[in-house]
Parts: sequence; C-alpha cells; structure tokens
Amino acid sequence: LGIGAAMAMPAQQATTPELVPKAILGPAVALGSLSMNIARSIGPALGGLIVASAGIEWAFAINALSFMGVVAVLVAWCREPDKSTLPPEPFGVALRAGLRYATQATVLKSVLIKAASFF
Repeated sequence: LGIGAAMAMPAQQATTPELVPKAILGPAVALGSLSMNIARSIGPALGGLIVASAGIEWAFAINALSFMGVVAVLVAWCREPDKSTLPPEPFGVALRAGLRYATQATVLKSVLIKAASFF
C-alpha cells in the first residue's frame, strides 16, 4: 500500500493546479496536505477497528471500494493535453535537473530539510 501511495501521490498533487484557479492555489494545496495528514492519523485507527471487527479482508475491500469514486471521476475527466513546443526530455536528465534545483534553491532546500526532519 505504501509503494502504491508513493507512486500515486505525485499524480494526485499534479492535478490540483488544473482543478483550482491560480488565485486560490496556495490554500488548495494546504487543504490537500491537511486532508492527507488527517487521513494518515485517522485511517490506521479506522483500519484497526475494521480488522478487529470484520477481518483483514474487509479492510482491504473497503479500501478498494473507497477508490472507486476517484477512478470514476478520472475516467470521466476530459482533460485537454498541453501543447508543448519543447522537445521531450529523458527521465534521467529531468531527474538530475530537479535534484540540482532542489539542492541549489535556498527556499526549497529549507522546506525539504524541515520536511525531512519532521518525518
């Protein structure tokens, strides 16, 4: 579940700027982060109650069902693809550029250090 969440999270976060007007993007990102933190604190307790009362199979079944609404919205979403005039960039090159930016940008470096310290 953790690996799946780690793979899905960047895609989920990338949709926020497309769904929210730029003027309220900051509060929308903060609300998304808040909801994830609430889910991480309440989710294990609810999962434990479900496992204790109904068994592990039901916990996984309810988790799978909870994603059906998200899947339905994503299937129905008709997103216009961005038209880029830039050539495609290989993954490794883009990853190195992102890491280089993260280590050089003072504000981002500060946020990353605080987040790493917290976790």
